[in-house]
Amino acid sequence: MWMDVLKLRDWYRTPAGQAVARTLRPLVQRTWPVTDGRTLLGLGYALPFLGDFPAAYRVLAAMPAEMGVVHWPEAGPNQTFLTWEDNLPLADASVDFVLLAHALEFCPDPTRLLAECFRVLRGEGRVLAVVPNRMGPWCRRELTISPYVRGHPYSAAQLDKLLRRNNFRITQANYALFVPPTQRPWILRHADTFEKIGQRWCAPMGGVVMMEACKDLYAGRAVRVERRPRLVLQPDGALVPTLCTHEEP
Repeated sequence: MWMDVLKLRDWYRTPAGQAVARTLRPLVQRTWPVTDGRTLLGLGYALPFLGDFPAAYRVLAAMPAEMGVVHWPEAGPNQTFLTWEDNLPLADASVDFVLLAHALEFCPDPTRLLAECFRVLRGEGRVLAVVPNRMGPWCRRELTISPYVRGHPYSAAQLDKLLRRNNFRITQANYALFVPPTQRPWILRHADTFEKIGQRWCAPMGGVVMMEACKDLYAGRAVRVERRPRLVLQPDGALVPTLCTHEEP
């Protein structure tokens, strides 16, 4: 079930939410350092991580209908739109990068969402999924309206399997967000220190999994072939039983 966009917005205005945004935003930018003239799409609630791509041709934010939508950016023309997550109003092969933030963990049907991402991505396009880590503390500690405890968390292996099953090839995977889940400012001020220590000594305990993948254009999809009897009308008017082949994904 999708979390309300106003609750997400309000949480990212809290000290903990601001610390999370400060920690993850540079990592997203480091994953995609070159976006000159490219189109970038954030799907879900990706607004805290979309502000550092000034060279991009276009930066859009798609928000699922059940989540709701807010105006963004605060200054300038609106770049957000309301949509169904499995029916984006974008042309085929029209996007270079898709950032999935607060999307896969809330989506009732991740397969259909990823199929739509595959459709709108160009041949060399990339998708970056940011999801709560099942092994990390952020999905276990209740912090008022924290979105990291309300969705379906993933382990790195589960996210890897989900992306590969939907015709994506993994290019890199990382753990992030090692600051403890708290609202205490004196701890959150040292988020950078926790990040350096965590990346070096206890990576699998990060609060989120960040996994990048590209379209696997040569992937095949298994189908189940069923043979069903049917009647065929012959020229002399006789009905002759025969078998037809029906393929289902």
